[in-house]
Amino acid sequence: DRRLELVWFGRLDERTKRVSELLRVAADLDTRGVDFRMRIVGPGWRDLAPQTVNAQAAEMGLADRIQATGPLTGAELVRVIDSSDVLVCTSIIEGYPLTIPEAQSRGLPVAMYDLAWLAVLDDNEGIVSVEQGDAAALAAEIAAIATTPERYASLSGGSLAAADRERGRDYAALYAQLF
Repeated sequence: DRRLELVWFGRLDERTKRVSELLRVAADLDTRGVDFRMRIVGPGWRDLAPQTVNAQAAEMGLADRIQATGPLTGAELVRVIDSSDVLVCTSIIEGYPLTIPEAQSRGLPVAMYDLAWLAVLDDNEGIVSVEQGDAAALAAEIAAIATTPERYASLSGGSLAAADRERGRDYAALYAQLF
């Protein structure tokens, strides 16, 4: 019985992170009647600044739904993650996506565009993914997560389990093997 809190964090790079897709997802959620706020956290990059994202949201009638905060770090970022319900990812390419394990370590389900090659997605029961660029399908998944407490609980538990697996890896040994 409260507003759904969505978060995205990273650099505001349209070319690879597809920040504009977040606006499309938000517009679809709004059309579906979902009560939500999406916080977009991160520094401007190349030709995209937080103010630009906020202006675009306002042009779409979503100023009360979307807040591009600019960069947050440390305790500030943790507070935003902890007060969120779902991490949304719209990237078209990632190497090792730190945002996913960071959010999952706090129990957040992840709704994202599919990046099948990411090792962090293997056996990860805290993630739902849809075809790249399908904002309506991503919004539908987010709406389903928000309206089905059992599904939310299952995904959140899956996120915590995935984060535990990541924390359990011996990264020092892996780096030594790499080099």
